[in-house]
Amino acid sequence: MNNSKVIDLIESLSAIELRRFEKFLASPFFNTNPAIVKLFNYIESCRSKPVPVASDKLQAFKLIFGNEKYNEQKISDLMTYLTRHIEDFLSHINFERQTMLKKSYFLKELRERNKDNYFESNIREYRKKLQRSLIKDQEYYYGSFLLEKEQDHYFIMQGIRKDDKSLQHKSDSIDVFFLIEKLKNLCEMISRKNIISAEYEFRMKDEIMNYIRSDKNHFGNIPAIKIYYNILLTLTESENETHFKNLKKVLSENFNFFTREEAGQMYGYAQNYCIKKINSGRQEYHSELFDLYESLLKTKIIFEDKYLSQSDYKNIVSIGLRLEKFEWTKTFIEQYKNSIAPEFRENAYEYNLASYYYSKHDYKNALKLLQKVEFTDVFYHLGAKSMLLKMYYELEEVEPFYSGIDAFKVYLGRNKQISPDQRLSHKNLVTLTKKAFDIRIRGTSSKNYQKAIETLKHKINTKKNIANLQWLKERIEEL
Repeated sequence: MNNSKVIDLIESLSAIELRRFEKFLASPFFNTNPAIVKLFNYIESCRSKPVPVASDKLQAFKLIFGNEKYNEQKISDLMTYLTRHIEDFLSHINFERQTMLKKSYFLKELRERNKDNYFESNIREYRKKLQRSLIKDQEYYYGSFLLEKEQDHYFIMQGIRKDDKSLQHKSDSIDVFFLIEKLKNLCEMISRKNIISAEYEFRMKDEIMNYIRSDKNHFGNIPAIKIYYNILLTLTESENETHFKNLKKVLSENFNFFTREEAGQMYGYAQNYCIKKINSGRQEYHSELFDLYESLLKTKIIFEDKYLSQSDYKNIVSIGLRLEKFEWTKTFIEQYKNSIAPEFRENAYEYNLASYYYSKHDYKNALKLLQKVEFTDVFYHLGAKSMLLKMYYELEEVEPFYSGIDAFKVYLGRNKQISPDQRLSHKNLVTLTKKAFDIRIRGTSSKNYQKAIETLKHKINTKKNIANLQWLKERIEEL
């Protein structure tokens, strides 16, 4: 029984959801079979023991049916019924969150029951609620469509021959909903194509873009269309940097019309644009990326459940240090330390403070802090090992450097959590940094010194995936 679908679904429920599901099962409106309740209680009793035990069909049958002869089909049927009730419960709690959809179904019932007064008062209330909504995403326009659809049906049923705007409003709302969804999908498809080399057909892309351009006065006033239209342009015409400037402007003016999650995704496209430019050698886009992070901090879009992720904390520190905004970065590290979730806080703080000291060439303090970092995940291990390698290089600590090289190679070879891209980029870093160090300690008087540098430069320029590439290029220039 333990590997069954019903157990899997029950384990997906939170403590609060389990209590709600118990009430759901106990309600005769949803369930009239007490045996299903008994089966659920038995499964929960097994799971809630100090040391959970496996649920057993035979034991469950005895508890539910007493001395009745064991019937495999009967207990299997009960498990199926319980599974269906959990599926209904999950659908129910999701439907409860769909306020606009619930309201449209209620309006439909009132209309079909000819409760005209109730219908008219409720549709007025619904319209006011929509008008007051601060969020203007695609769901807003879908909700408007549902409202106008019911209003139009009601108008037809009344048989009154007069002008009514609901049909036009219904048509406009579904058009905008469709355009937003289509633009979002096109942006995501192009993004995925670039990341994972997936193949998609971008149907209607040109037609939609031309349609929006043909009526900019109208569509220019719809925040979601303005933003996704500009995102799509940055993806399809990335060489035209005006599109990025326009995207930044419309984001800063319209982010508050969206949920924190969607606004974060929108800013994510702008961040990715900057990262691609940086990777192509446009180092000035570090400043653009920094500005985006400042906006995300100021608006609190970057926070998830009141916490700043350790990866965003690290990225902001890295960009601040890259731009040599040392005072700002030190203040940020201290100010936002307590914004990191408690379980990650000390590691994130000590690692990023070590990065700060490393950038200030205070290797003594950087090394001291790195010794405190617990290498609980790849995130810190790769970063710390890279930083140590760079410090030993800078200090010309020969023995620690070569020991670090060997330890790094072993770690890259053995750790299964490292992604293929991370493994390759850090493997290239280790190999090329060792070659640079070999040249450095041999000195300028060594035979073929200049040729060795040119060979190394060529290797760096031809390899596509190298961690800490800019640092490595700077070290080669020093040689």
